[in-house]
Amino acid sequence: MNDMAELVAVADSAQAREVQIAPCKRRKSQQLPDPAALFAGWAFRIEQHHWATLGVTKRTFKRNKIAYMAWAMDVPRQYSFEQGYLFYSVDRARYLQIAAVTAEQLEVHTGLLGQGQQRHGYRLDEQEMVHWLETGQGPPETRRLFKGEGKAGLLAWRVVGPDSEAIRE
Repeated sequence: MNDMAELVAVADSAQAREVQIAPCKRRKSQQLPDPAALFAGWAFRIEQHHWATLGVTKRTFKRNKIAYMAWAMDVPRQYSFEQGYLFYSVDRARYLQIAAVTAEQLEVHTGLLGQGQQRHGYRLDEQEMVHWLETGQGPPETRRLFKGEGKAGLLAWRVVGPDSEAIRE
């Protein structure tokens, strides 16, 4: 019985040494008085329901030991694009749709509204997607996907083939 107690004590002390929980670093965030102003000059409309996707959320801050909620953005910025998200250009002529999300890349489809089913697909990382939303400048043709190349299931088959004319602004 005494030997068993010693074994348990040794095992407990070994596990205690192995499982040392490192203190979590607090995420730094920058308070934003007017989040809409952050997205004001962008080429694509960033509505309030898209703010969290681009790293802007309500956070708890403290001033004089009193907690209050305010809009804030992570520093560095954290993005969370999800499949199905739609973004429309400011003039409502073009759309971007997140057709598929993998660990490293997004499959983004674009087209002109009112132009039928013609859509083009691109494989991008998050930074390229944010750049497109902000500036309106699409990715290079080397990032383009053609019919059936994407991971978006049926949506991938709706992307035009390589013989179709590219849609560019």
